[in-house]
Amino acid sequence: MTDLKKLGKYEIRGELGQGAMGIVYDGFDPMIGRRVALKTVRRDQLDRAEVEEILARFKR
Repeated sequence: MTDLKKLGKYEIRGELGQGAMGIVYDGFDPMIGRRVALKTVRRDQLDRAEVEEILARFKR
């Protein structure tokens, strides 16, 4: 479990799971009043080209 309480505008309520690529958190979006899943990517496991590709995919 992490001590992280917020990620951007989202409130972190807990950890749902983790794997080789990152961690998925149980979050809450106060703007819309709904529960959300927040996926984070572990940058330390990727080279620069992979980071740019993943970020581009997330932005789509």
